Parts: sequence; structure tokens; C-alpha cells
Amino acid sequence: MKTLLITPLPTLRRIAFVVLLCSLAVPCLAQQPVTSLLQAVRSADKAPFRAVPMAGVQGDEDWSTLFGLSGVYDNAIAIAVNGDDVYIGGDFDFAGTVTTAASIVRWNATTKTWSALGNDLFGAGVFTGNVGSLDTGTITALAVSGTKLYVGGNFSYVGDATNPIAANNVAVYDKAAGTWAALGSGMDLTVSALEVTDDGSIVFAGGGFTQAGGQAASGVAQINVNAGGDWEPLGAGLDSFVITLELIGNDLYAGGAFLTSGGAGPLNSVARWDGVDWQPLMDADGDRGVACAPGTVQCFVIALTTNGTDLFLGGNSSRPEERPPTA
Repeated sequence: MKTLLITPLPTLRRIAFVVLLCSLAVPCLAQQPVTSLLQAVRSADKAPFRAVPMAGVQGDEDWSTLFGLSGVYDNAIAIAVNGDDVYIGGDFDFAGTVTTAASIVRWNATTKTWSALGNDLFGAGVFTGNVGSLDTGTITALAVSGTKLYVGGNFSYVGDATNPIAANNVAVYDKAAGTWAALGSGMDLTVSALEVTDDGSIVFAGGGFTQAGGQAASGVAQINVNAGGDWEPLGAGLDSFVITLELIGNDLYAGGAFLTSGGAGPLNSVARWDGVDWQPLMDADGDRGVACAPGTVQCFVIALTTNGTDLFLGGNSSRPEERPPTA
């Protein structure tokens, strides 16, 4: 049995709130704070830096504007780091002085420059619509493994705007070759989370989809990128939106707005895939998952991370001591 440890992290509350708004595809506070969020990176161990004045809040003096004053416009939703490269995905048309970044851009920490993932003058990245009349798509998930950058979101084409490649809500960008490709036959609806095994062989995806790889897959699926196959469901899946995924060893953890898997026992917004079934995370009292605070219509988990041993989660759940009594 694995024990679910929930520890409040109050200093992250403001950041989590902005990320929540962006993750739900809501215009981020009139589209302004997200630029500040992208410009700001915690750099207590890096000097010199230019502090963003946040009077009266201890610790905010350690934020830096090293991304430059332009940032991205509009919404930044997902970030992945690979060496000196920072990849930023979201819903935007340009970053810094780059006007061809279709919802994805790369920032290099050495050169302090932005670059698009493609050379098309009409845009490079992800798109919706039809060939000849494309609109910018949305990226809600990024994951890096070796030379591959995996991209998930809401889109139907990737690559250059003048010669786009069909890809249903999930794709892969080869950083070494500078090329885009579909990842299997994709999903029918939004992909909001991606995770990759340490050896890079398996990619997991979570989201609001009901089909993956042309077959039923409720909110979560996997693909073996070495075997050349397509997406496959993970058991009965999860009964509502999966927002976040995290791997600890061979265990895949999912967080979101779901309650059960295939109508089995309650999971309550967080669960562990053991390779066969979705298992609940229970505390010492046997309570499963997270509970809603009194008066909350629905609770959900929007963020998972790990230090390699413990699982940390964030969302709108109540504290453990506020858990309503169970029958």
C-alpha cells in the first residue's frame, strides 16, 4: 500500500493559481501576468539577475527577468527544459521578436534568444482548421526525451504552415533533425498531459479524449515509440478529464477530475497505474484520493510532481483534516 502524503505549500499558491487559469485555457488575467510568469524564473543560485519588484512578499526578490521584457503573447501553458533550451507551449503567435511561433517556441539560455521550431515565414508549430486557412492551435503538454520533444494539446496539424503535417492532438518534434511528425494516429480530443519513461520507449498521454489510436481510451493512453505501433488504452481508463501525469519508477500517477475507473471503487481525482489496473491512493485512515472542501461542487488535482520517492500534488481539494466524514 502506498500512502498519499498531502503537504500544503503556501508559497506556491500564487503560481499555481496562474497556472490553473492557463491550464484551463482561460485568458490569463487579461493576458498580462502570463508574460510576467514567463519572464520570471527562480534564480537564487544565479547572479546577476534583475529582480521583479514584488513589495512585501519575502522571496520574490529572487525572481529574474532573464527571458527579456517581451515574453510571449498570449497564453503560456506548458514548459519543458532540455539542457540550455527552454521549450514553451501555449496559445500564442509570437515570442520576443519571433513572429512565426505558432504556440510553441524555444528559448536558449546561452544565447538569450528565442527561435521558432521551423523556418516558415507564415508560422511553424501547431494549427487547427483546414489546409489553406489554418488557425493557431493550442499546446497544453510538453515532454522531452533525448532528441525528441513530445507535444500535446488541441490541434490537427503541425510543422510549417505552408506544408503542414496532419496530427491529431499529439505530435513529436525531432530536435536534432528539426522535423515534425504525427505520433501514431492520435486522439479525438485534447491531450493535456504527457510523460515519458526513463528509457524513452513509452509515452503516456492524459486528457479529455475518449479515443486514442482509433480505439476506445478513456482519458489516458500509451504508445511504444520503439515498436512502431499506435496508442493503446490503459485498462478501463479514467471516467473524466486527466489533467496531469507523473512517473515514479514503473508506476504512473494520474491527477484530474475523475472519480473512478470503469465504475470500480472510488479514486477521487488521483490514481496509480500498476501496469494492470488503476489503484487508489489511500492515507492511514483508508480515505481514497482527495476530498472537496465544504461547499465545493467538484474537486480536482491539476499538478503532480515527485522528488523520486514522494508524490506531491496540487489542486482545489481540502486539507486532509477538513475531509468530510465518510459513511
